[in-house]
Amino acid sequence: NDYFTTITSTDSKSRINFFQILHGTNPQYLINEDTVEYLERIKPESWLLGYLLMQSPKKMMNQEEWDRFLIEINLTTKTDIKLATEAALFASLIENGIPKNIGIHGDDAGQFDAFDRSLCWIHQERHYRKIIAADEETRKAIEEIREGIWDLYKGLKAYKTAPSVDLKATLEQKFEDLFSKNTISPTLNKQLEKTYSKKEELLRVLENPKTPLHNNGIETDCREMVVKKKVSGWTCSAEGRKCRDIFISLKKTCQKLKVNFLSFINDKINKKFEISELSEIIKAAIKANSS
Repeated sequence: NDYFTTITSTDSKSRINFFQILHGTNPQYLINEDTVEYLERIKPESWLLGYLLMQSPKKMMNQEEWDRFLIEINLTTKTDIKLATEAALFASLIENGIPKNIGIHGDDAGQFDAFDRSLCWIHQERHYRKIIAADEETRKAIEEIREGIWDLYKGLKAYKTAPSVDLKATLEQKFEDLFSKNTISPTLNKQLEKTYSKKEELLRVLENPKTPLHNNGIETDCREMVVKKKVSGWTCSAEGRKCRDIFISLKKTCQKLKVNFLSFINDKINKKFEISELSEIIKAAIKANSS
């Protein structure tokens, strides 16, 4: 956000990996009603719902205990293991204080489809920009849709600044009118249907005006790491990757807090401790901007 950046790069893009990252260094697993709620949302007819509750050890489990538990209950198929692991990680996050309605904002990557997800409008508009028009009429139809998207986007920006019941209703209707259109292009119609199916995630800002409309900020924060990867390739070890992630995270956070990065590093290495911990500077900045 506006106060800090944290970067974690891994070899996996799974939802399990995403939940484990939210846990930190020691992922924990729990089976309770939140586990069942997660499973019901993902796969309502799954036999796992009642089975996991019956077999639950009624305690938080670490990685080793969870692996042993899966063997004990004879859960063998990859799909069942994946679902159970996701659900147990989710329940543990809730138990440890992460609210169920926390906002997860990004592009349309499946691993981030959890909690109150919101989607980036910039990424959504790119799908229409990539459609190749076969004739002039199709080109005009595409341009009309793109103009409508940017008009709706401007309205959502205005809503973030000054939310109102009337404007909310107007924007919801604009979304309905725009993405329920039927054009002469089957390709364009298919994309309109896809966008319409994501209505809730794209209009999350109407429920919570603090919801971002794009994720350009984090892409800018990640750019330095991406450039390093293109120039130097990957790191030689997991430890090197961790060090790179930490130092880029510290550097970006210092920039946002207007703290000199080299001075901060020197202060900690030389044990002067004249510069406050970044967590304390973040808290002070939030308090100052909210008062």
